[in-house]
Amino acid sequence: MAKRKVGTAFMSDEDEAPNAQPLPMLSQSADAFRDRRGDLITRAIVSLGSAEQYAVKIGELWSAAQDNFIDIGRYLTQAKSKLGHGEFLPMIETSLPFGPRVANRLMAVAEGIDNQLLPTDRLPNSYSTVYELVQMRPDERAAALRENIVRPDVTREEVLAFKRRFRSRAVASVLDRKAIDRRLAKLRVERQRIDEEIASLTRQLDD
Repeated sequence: MAKRKVGTAFMSDEDEAPNAQPLPMLSQSADAFRDRRGDLITRAIVSLGSAEQYAVKIGELWSAAQDNFIDIGRYLTQAKSKLGHGEFLPMIETSLPFGPRVANRLMAVAEGIDNQLLPTDRLPNSYSTVYELVQMRPDERAAALRENIVRPDVTREEVLAFKRRFRSRAVASVLDRKAIDRRLAKLRVERQRIDEEIASLTRQLDD
């Protein structure tokens, strides 16, 4: 799946509403952001001189991208609670560069981070990837943490593949448990038959 770096936020094409624009910085209006799209594409980067300088700059941009989509989700949550009835959805549909589906995911991400569902130092840089992680069941998320699925460079596709594997294992485990339960039930019936036969033979000897 293609991903585009826009400003300091990453979006997945699959998660965008039709004709949606990339996520803006919080300090910009949607119109102002669209006016700057050409500048973002052609903007030159500064030449740096050492591995340490590159690492610091890339780390700063990485953190800024995470902060952006988390803060956007927080502002959306705040707007939903504070705006009057009938204002929130029209605001998204007419004034923001993304639709209600993306807005709901951003709010879910912010809520998950604020509820400390994931360690912030291991967050991926894409809100759509973080969304898949915070939507996991607690047992899935615990397994993802143990297996190092939750890490900054993980992709959404890798998270989805992990969820499929985990759920397949869970289904297989349930099926195995059912098979064991059936076998135990048969053995208990057999044991009861054997016990009854032993008792009958013992009585015959006593007689």
